[in-house]
Amino acid sequence: MPTAVSVYGIPDRFPNGKEGFLWTDARVIWNNGACSMCRTRSAFPTRPRRQYAGLIMYCKGETGGALVSHSDQYRGLKYSYTRNPTTRRDHLR
Repeated sequence: MPTAVSVYGIPDRFPNGKEGFLWTDARVIWNNGACSMCRTRSAFPTRPRRQYAGLIMYCKGETGGALVSHSDQYRGLKYSYTRNPTTRRDHLR
C-alpha cells in the first residue's frame, strides 16, 4: 500500500502560447520501503508533439536484485538480475 505520494511539475509555455507542466516528477513510497518514480517531459518548447516517458525499477529480493528499464523513446525493455552464488551452484559446472 502507498504511504506517501508527491508530484512536482515545472510550468512553461507550449509553442501555441498555452501554459502547462512540460516536465513532471512523481513518486510513490510504498509500505515495504519501495519507491516508484516517474519522470515525464511532455514537450520541448522548440519541438511540439514529442513526449518522453519511461520507467526504471530497482528491485530487491531475499537472495538478489533486479533492474527493469523502459523508455518510450526506444519502445523496448532492458532488464538485468543478480542472484546470490551461494544459493545456486550450477555456475560452477
